[in-house]
Amino acid sequence: MICYLDTSALVKLYVEETGTREVQELVGKSKIMATSIVAYAEASSAFKRGFVEKIICEKEYNLCNSNFKNDWRSYLIVNIDSSLIFLAGDLAEKHNIRGFDSIHLASVIVLREKISSMDILFLCWDKKLAESAAREGFKINILG
Repeated sequence: MICYLDTSALVKLYVEETGTREVQELVGKSKIMATSIVAYAEASSAFKRGFVEKIICEKEYNLCNSNFKNDWRSYLIVNIDSSLIFLAGDLAEKHNIRGFDSIHLASVIVLREKISSMDILFLCWDKKLAESAAREGFKINILG
């Protein structure tokens, strides 16, 4: 099974918060972890914001940031091109979802087209995005 993580689920692998254990358990059952390349910038921003807002201390920030950057090489990354962006725009309109959420949904759709031989579990912390993924035919796990 491939476990596709949007940024909200991905961050939970590095920062202890509500849902962390669920994400770790589901990821542990998967053979491949996948995400969109936009998750790199989004996660990096989330870690820094957590530090600046004193949600995590400097030591935790450095550790999660370092672990994330080391782990990044092991993820199956869905790159973005213009066709994915146009698909994301269509999905944003169709499902009335935010821009980066639509990029994650488009990314998992492109991934499914490329790797049709494996089941994909879509993990996210946003109910609206999860419901949109379910309408697009994905097995979901709503973590929020």
